[in-house]
Amino acid sequence: MSAPDPRSPSSAERPRTVVAADHFLDRLQALHRRYLDNDSVKPLAVAWVGINHFRSLRDRLGFRGIADLSEELLYRVGQSLAGNERCARLGESGVAILLGPERDTAALEAWAGELIEDLTGSRGPEVDGKPVLMTLNIGISQFDRRVRDAEQSLLDALHTAEALSHLGDSQYRIYQPRLPDSSFIGDDKLLVELLRDALSSNRLRVLYQPLLPTGRSERRHFQMWARLISDRGELIPATAFLQVAKQAGLLPRLERWTLAYAVRFLTAHGSITEQVRLFINQSPSLLSPKMRSWLEHWLKTHPEIAQALVMEFPFDDLLAMPRSDGLARLGELSELGLSAGVTGISQVSMDEVIAFRPPVRYLRMVPGFAERLLEDPELEREFGHFVDRAHDMGCLIIVPSIKDESAVIELWQSRIDFIQGDVVEHPRQSLEAFDG
Repeated sequence: MSAPDPRSPSSAERPRTVVAADHFLDRLQALHRRYLDNDSVKPLAVAWVGINHFRSLRDRLGFRGIADLSEELLYRVGQSLAGNERCARLGESGVAILLGPERDTAALEAWAGELIEDLTGSRGPEVDGKPVLMTLNIGISQFDRRVRDAEQSLLDALHTAEALSHLGDSQYRIYQPRLPDSSFIGDDKLLVELLRDALSSNRLRVLYQPLLPTGRSERRHFQMWARLISDRGELIPATAFLQVAKQAGLLPRLERWTLAYAVRFLTAHGSITEQVRLFINQSPSLLSPKMRSWLEHWLKTHPEIAQALVMEFPFDDLLAMPRSDGLARLGELSELGLSAGVTGISQVSMDEVIAFRPPVRYLRMVPGFAERLLEDPELEREFGHFVDRAHDMGCLIIVPSIKDESAVIELWQSRIDFIQGDVVEHPRQSLEAFDG
C-alpha cells in the first residue's frame, strides 16, 4: 500500500480514484446493470469504511478537526485503490468504495486488512500535528445476481460495517447472504427464519404502488410495503409470509420496520412531504405508549412528515377491541396530526363500518371486491349506498387489487375516490421510477 502523502489532503490534489457522490452512484448502477445483463461479466464488490464513535470523535476534535480527518480518510482510501476503482464520501462518517473484479475473496481481505493497518497503525492520520486514535470497520459486499438493485449491495456493505462497530476493535468482514432456497415458500419454519434474518440485516425490499385518484388531487398517493426477497431475487408475495409472521409474533416488528423506514425516507427528502402521501399497514399495537412516544419524538422534530403519512388498520382488528379503545387509539393519531384509514372492508362489514364511525379519512375495500362488484348488481346497489354514507362521514373510498381493465372503466365512472392494482400500475422499488 502506498505511503501517506505528506501534504495535507485538504490542500493536495485528490487521487483520481476519488469522485463525487453522484458520479460514484451513476458508475455503480451502470456496472451493476452490466453485470446483471451479461453472465460472462465477473462480479465487482462494494465496500463501506466507517469511523466508529463518530459523534464522540467530532465532539473531541471539533468541526474543523473532524472535517480534516474525514478528508484524510477519503484521501487514504483513494490511495489504496487501483486505477479502475472508485470511492466517494456518501455521509459524514464513512466512505463508499467500488472495487474491481480482479480482487477475489483473498485479495479483498488483504486490501481491507492493509487499509485498517494504514489508518489505525503507526502511520495513522493526524489532526493539528497530533495523532488521532480511532477504530474503524470495513464491510464488503460482492455483486450477487439475486440482488437486483445496486444500492442494496452497498447497503449490505454498510450494514455489515455497522454490525462490526458494536464489537469495539477495527475489523473487516465480507457480507455472506443467508437466503434459503426458494423451496422455503410454504415451509413456515424457514419463512420465519428468513424474516428474522431480513429484519436483523435490513434485507427487505420496499415497494410503492400508486393509488390513482378518480378526481383531481394535488398530491400523489402510494401504498408502501416491505417485502421479503427469495434466493433468486424474486419478491415473495405477502400471502406467503404475512400470516406466518403474525403467528410467529413478528408482524409488529415488521410493521415497526416499515414505519421507521417511511419516517427516515420522508425526513431525508423533506420537500417530498408536500407532494406525496404514503399509506402504511399497521396494527392497533402501533399506539402502545412506547410507539406513541417514538412517533411524538419524530413529529416534534419533523412535523412536516405528518401530512405525508397515512396509517391503515385492519377493520377486524378494531372490531376485536372494545369500541371505546379502538376509537380512542384512532383519535390519538389525529391528535398527533396523522391521517388514518381502515382496511379489509367487505360486503358484510360495510354497515358495521358506518355504525362504528371510525375517525379516519380513508376506507379501503377488501382485495377482490372489484370483481365481485361487477358480477353482482345487488352488491353494486349496496355499495353505492355505502359510498354515499361514507362520503357524508368525510371518508374517501379506495378499491384495491384491480386486475381487469373493464373494472377500471366501470369504477372510474362510479363515485369512489381511488383505484389501485397491477392493471393500473405495478409496484416499483422507488418513487422516482414513476417519473420515467
